[in-house]
Amino acid sequence: MKYQILDINEQEIASKYHLSSLVAKVLTKANLNDSQIQELLTHSDTLTKSNAKCVKEACKRILQAKENHEKVFVGGDYDTDGICSSAIMKDVLDKLQIENGYYIPDRFKEGYGLSSHTVELAHANKYMRQVINEKWMRQGVTFVNPDTTYVGPDVTFGHDVTIYPNTYFYGKTTIGDYTVVTPGTYLNNATIGSHCLIDASEITDSIVKDECQIGPYAHFRMNSVIEAKNRIGNFVEFKNTHFGVDSRCAHLTYLGDSDVGSKVNIGCGVITVNYDGANKYHTVIKDGAFIGSNCNLIAPVTIGENAVVAAGSTATEDVPDTDMAIGRVRQVNKAGYGKMYLDRNRAKKAMSKK
Repeated sequence: MKYQILDINEQEIASKYHLSSLVAKVLTKANLNDSQIQELLTHSDTLTKSNAKCVKEACKRILQAKENHEKVFVGGDYDTDGICSSAIMKDVLDKLQIENGYYIPDRFKEGYGLSSHTVELAHANKYMRQVINEKWMRQGVTFVNPDTTYVGPDVTFGHDVTIYPNTYFYGKTTIGDYTVVTPGTYLNNATIGSHCLIDASEITDSIVKDECQIGPYAHFRMNSVIEAKNRIGNFVEFKNTHFGVDSRCAHLTYLGDSDVGSKVNIGCGVITVNYDGANKYHTVIKDGAFIGSNCNLIAPVTIGENAVVAAGSTATEDVPDTDMAIGRVRQVNKAGYGKMYLDRNRAKKAMSKK
C-alpha cells in the first residue's frame, strides 16, 4: 500500500489537535483528509487524555503493521498502564480502514502483543479458526469437527461440502459443490472440482476437476492438472503432470513432467524417469495406452495411442501407436538350481550357529 502524504504534515496535525507526534504520524499516513481526522478524534472519545497511553500503543502497532504489510491482531480489555483496549483499537482500525486486518472483540481476552511462538498467537489462531469455520458452516458446509479443521482466510467452499477432522486448507484453495474431504488432507492453492472425494492426500498448486476420486495418500504438486472422472489411488505422486479424462492410476506410481491422455491405464509401480542428474525431460502417454506394472519410462519418450508397455519393461525408445513394447530380460529356468541354492545357504547358516 502506498501512503498518500497529506498537505498538512504530522507536526501541524500534532499541534492542531494536541496529539503526540506518534499519533499524528499514523493519522498523516492513513490516507485521511482533515475532516476524517476530526471525526476520528471526536469518535467515542477515542483520543482523549484519559486513554492517551492506550491510543499511543494502538497507533504504534497499527503503524508498524501497515509499514510491514502485516495483519493487525487486536483484542481484549486491559488495564490502564498503557495497554490498549479492544474498543479503542476497533475505533482506530475502523477509522484508518486498515487493509488485511483482523479485529478480535472483547470476548477474546488474551490477544495483546501477538507474535510468533507465543501462547497468545495460539489463542488468536484458535479464535480466528472458529470465526472462519462458523462462517462456512452457516453457508451450508459440514465440518464434522470444526475444532480440528484449519481453513485460511482466502479459501472458498461450494454447496454441501463435507469436511472431516484433521484437514488443512490454505492459500487460494477452492472446493467445489458436494465434494468430500477426509482426515489427513492438506490443500494449498489447490482447485478441487465438484463431486470429488479427496482422501488423506496432499495437493499444492494443482487442479483436480469434477468427479475425481483421489487417494488415500496421493500427492500432486507443481501445477499438475487432473481432468474429470479420474481415479488416482494410494501412494501416487504427480509433479507437473497433466492427466487426461477418465484415466486410471491406482497405486505406487510417480509421474513427473508428463502429459497423459484420456482412458489411459497406469499400472502399479510405474515411474517416469525424468531426471538425469542435470536436466528434466518430458514423457507423453497418448490416449488409450496401457502401461503395465513395474515399468520405467526413460524420458524423453512417447507412448503412442492404444500402445502397450508390457509389465516389467524399461522403455527407452518411443512406442508407435498400437504397438507393444517389451523391454525386459528373457526368463531362463535352470533345472534343479533352486533346490541346490537353498540347500547350500541353509548349510552355511547351520554351520554358523555351531
